[in-house]
Amino acid sequence: MATKKTTRAKPPKTLVHYGSPTIKNLDIWGLPRGKHSIAPGDIARSQRARLLYAITAAVGEKGYSATTIADVVRIAKLSRTTFYQQFADKESCMIAAYEAAQFGLVRAVIDSQRAGSSWAERLRDSTRAYLSYERDYPEMTRAMLIEINAAGLRAWEHREAGYERFARMQKSLYDIARQERPTLPELPDEVFIGMIAATEEMVRSYIRAGKLHRVMELERPLLYMLEALYSGAPQAVKVLRS
Repeated sequence: MATKKTTRAKPPKTLVHYGSPTIKNLDIWGLPRGKHSIAPGDIARSQRARLLYAITAAVGEKGYSATTIADVVRIAKLSRTTFYQQFADKESCMIAAYEAAQFGLVRAVIDSQRAGSSWAERLRDSTRAYLSYERDYPEMTRAMLIEINAAGLRAWEHREAGYERFARMQKSLYDIARQERPTLPELPDEVFIGMIAATEEMVRSYIRAGKLHRVMELERPLLYMLEALYSGAPQAVKVLRS
């Protein structure tokens, strides 16, 4: 089923989650001309953030394959020259947008963790943080979960690295569960990667159905799956050890 195209919302006033600098009174969409006090590096970072936002917005409307650099610079309100100062090509821009999304999502999940909280609390908080981020940044989510698959082999390598990154985070959570319940078995890395893949596919189903704004509905099903997978059910442990 084809991904539903969405009407692009008004550009956000801040693009911090795309890496733009946080400078008081800086208008991200109206950078100053002529003499000003903003450092050249901050100007470049602001322009880069606009391009990352623009490519995620463009592929959300047209799909990666149909999106052109002309689309990206139009949405970013920048020149082609500025684009090529930042990126070699469309693929490089898309991969950078994917990495920005990954970084933001990882940070949101890490920030959700509270010192001293239990395994169950950490699992719930990280799941909520994950789903909330996907809901709050829909353009990034579509780019990260849908359109990245059309961006070529190098993009796939970044996606696989993203799977492994989140699998390691899941394993760290499971290690806390094993501290609380020492009888839980050690699990192979493939189990954690499979859980991440299943989670992403559930979110993708909401994107394809045009209901990403309702993605928090997946919290309970996901928590059920996570608890079931990591609960050390005797029959499952028997299969694992056979």
